[in-house]
Amino acid sequence: MNTFGSTHKYMLAEGHRLAYLDEGNGPPVLLMHGIPTSSLLWRHIIPVVAATHRVIAPDMLNYGKSDKPANAVAAELKAFLAEGSAD
Repeated sequence: MNTFGSTHKYMLAEGHRLAYLDEGNGPPVLLMHGIPTSSLLWRHIIPVVAATHRVIAPDMLNYGKSDKPANAVAAELKAFLAEGSAD
């Protein structure tokens, strides 16, 4: 649990454990942190938005409570390039 009372949940993506916060009910709102922060960047915003929405705030790979694999930068670059080539 963190200082604002929310507990991270976890999911697997391409073999890596990703942490995220998931609070509230209603239309979803996705809050993405910048670099080099984590989902806790949103700790003061989540409770306010969660009063009327479902708020999802993931920790990107290599940040916060998500896995920190040695090849994460290469995996992120590969995913970015694959996404760009889909256009």
